Amino acid sequence: MAFVSASPPRARARRTTTDTDGPAPPRGRASRRDSLFAAARRVLEHKNVFDATVDDIVREAGVARGTFYIYFSDKYDLLKELTEIAVAEHAAGVELTRQQYEDRFEKLRQGNVTALEFWQKHAPVYRSVFQLAMIREDFHELREKLQVPLRKANAESYRKDQEAGRGRPDVDATVAAAVMNRTYELIVMEWFGWSSPPYPGATIEGVADELAHLWYHALYPDDATPPSSLVSPERPAPRGCPGELTPVTPRRRS
Repeated sequence: MAFVSASPPRARARRTTTDTDGPAPPRGRASRRDSLFAAARRVLEHKNVFDATVDDIVREAGVARGTFYIYFSDKYDLLKELTEIAVAEHAAGVELTRQQYEDRFEKLRQGNVTALEFWQKHAPVYRSVFQLAMIREDFHELREKLQVPLRKANAESYRKDQEAGRGRPDVDATVAAAVMNRTYELIVMEWFGWSSPPYPGATIEGVADELAHLWYHALYPDDATPPSSLVSPERPAPRGCPGELTPVTPRRRS
């Protein structure tokens, strides 16, 4: 039985393609899909992925349950697509940062900032993928894919430094990049996933600096002249790191 609307039918959007291009997508398709993505992010901010339901998402998006299934088979299908979007955004950010900075230390530091800001923005999505990766093979693969852009960019960058005689020749660039990547994973998962910062009062800029100091002196130990950014008056080095402007003197007990 067909249902007839009492209101006049909407005029169809004008086609801009030829008949051979196939049917035009329904009006509002992109906006409804995007609203479901945005709703899923909001739901995952206060519910873990196991407790979150399709009903939660459609209620948050303000659409019918049937609309959800036009685009996704289930909540896991939506999460996978949402992760693909995040991965593409991260890859673009990493590449832009790598091209913008020539100074080795600043490239490390700005790369850290880019990565930490990315994980902060997508914390609910990443936390969900991390949880599911423990029990599902497809999400384990997705979790690895999520880390590829940063790992690949770091390995390529350090390999070029080695070829130019600036990096340590005895360090495997791929292994070094993987260690850096896992360090990120532990920090961001506890910080943005479980609201446990690496230290009291931690900021993205501060943590980015500390990690850059650590990796710079590990990867470029023969560089006797630290980059200017290590001792910049505008941005002093974090406390306790090499290159600090003012040594910390222990106080005597009275």
